Amino acid sequence: MNIKVKFDERLLSKFIEGSSPLLFEITWEHDRIEYPMKNWSDFGLVILGWWIGIVIKLFKGEERGEFLFMDGPYSVTAKYDREIGELELSPKGLDVIWKVQYVDFVKMLIDAVKQVDGELAKRGIGKKERQAIEKYSAILKGCLVEQKIDLPKAGIL
Repeated sequence: MNIKVKFDERLLSKFIEGSSPLLFEITWEHDRIEYPMKNWSDFGLVILGWWIGIVIKLFKGEERGEFLFMDGPYSVTAKYDREIGELELSPKGLDVIWKVQYVDFVKMLIDAVKQVDGELAKRGIGKKERQAIEKYSAILKGCLVEQKIDLPKAGIL
């Protein structure tokens, strides 16, 4: 499973000009299936913030959550089995169930957040957005630390 993030130069130039919020491609990919669809563009930073909120709720004891996309009727329902540390993910409209370890999912979110930060830093833009990204990373890493996950051993710096 992977959370894919990709910047479209046309959308990014509108953000730089100030005529559009930060939009970029953001999809979930598992077994060669991209959800909601290949090249899906959305309010990626907002979406990542929402998803981090769901991860935190699951961490704090909720058994179910819903990872939403801004546009369209797209979402991924999550069921968290705390005993085995596994998320069972059901994308709306697909007859599939994806299973991933909670820790691995958090790592994927951290990687997606880092990728967004890297793109913005490379271009020298998005100071306010990069501050939000730093906060997101700290929150996610905090969840792992509370679970006694050694971040360097897990490949998270």
